[in-house]
Amino acid sequence: MISTAENGSAARLLPGDREGPVSTDIVKGPHELIFTQDHENAKASNIIDHISWVLLGAVTKFPETNVNYEHELAQIDFIVRRETEDWGSITITKKHDGTLMRSHLTPNGLVFLTLSDETCSFEEFFPSFEESTAHADFTELPLRRPLKYTSHNNWKAAVDAYQECLHCAYAHPEFAKTFKPAGYKVINKHNYSQHMATATDADDGLFFFLFPNCSLSLYAGGLTCWRINPSEKPEQARMEFDYYHKAPAGSNEFEKWYRFTRNVAVEDIELCEKTQENLNIGIYSEGLLNPEKENGVICKPTRYLSIHTPILIHSERLSWSYT
Repeated sequence: MISTAENGSAARLLPGDREGPVSTDIVKGPHELIFTQDHENAKASNIIDHISWVLLGAVTKFPETNVNYEHELAQIDFIVRRETEDWGSITITKKHDGTLMRSHLTPNGLVFLTLSDETCSFEEFFPSFEESTAHADFTELPLRRPLKYTSHNNWKAAVDAYQECLHCAYAHPEFAKTFKPAGYKVINKHNYSQHMATATDADDGLFFFLFPNCSLSLYAGGLTCWRINPSEKPEQARMEFDYYHKAPAGSNEFEKWYRFTRNVAVEDIELCEKTQENLNIGIYSEGLLNPEKENGVICKPTRYLSIHTPILIHSERLSWSYT
């Protein structure tokens, strides 16, 4: 299939449909949890989305006043609207009845949403996140290029790829020239992980995975916000990328940065889809995790399981599934 951008232009040629899924069980290895497969993906993710704070993007994603920006999350349609020039006037309401939804605007311009009135406060869910990003001003970065398309891998396989750093040195050669892979590390915090990398000739940047399914990357003058959503087919996922930059789209500065960051994403997608192929036909079902270079992967299913436990008692069985 050809993945298409929001404006209809081709984003990337992706592989076709895979073989049917193979079911297995959760297993444990000598080091940490090992991940396996069943069919609770979209249901499980939607439950998590309801009790989490989800990154919608920078405030510049909603640039005009008195305009209804329509979006969807976990099958809930909602409207983002800014009444005045003040970014703080942004409100989010359910499309079908106008009910006000809980949202959070960070001091430097990131918009978050939760679908539940029972979700804890933003500060409790992401403690010290605002302090970690305080030196960045996201209000200065207009949205230049959004992309939405389907990838042929389970959504958690893509999150795993983001959360581990063993592959960076060989899978991302251009990225490895800018950021030293030997010093790349992931620091796990409560409901989010910070990725640390030393740049060779630029600022180190900011890299975060935000539980359950978002990432934020600020480097080389631009911001990438990424959200991956489950689909009705467990072996597929809906990718949503927002690319922000001071320089306008079409300028040499923006296009050079975009090619660099987009290439990293495409390299990851190709790895994830090949991994999914192996999972689907049973070539791979379990393996060990490196406690240092894959600690971001290790912490994630533990967090999912801890959140699901009180919700799914007597009604659901959750496994860390990929098909």
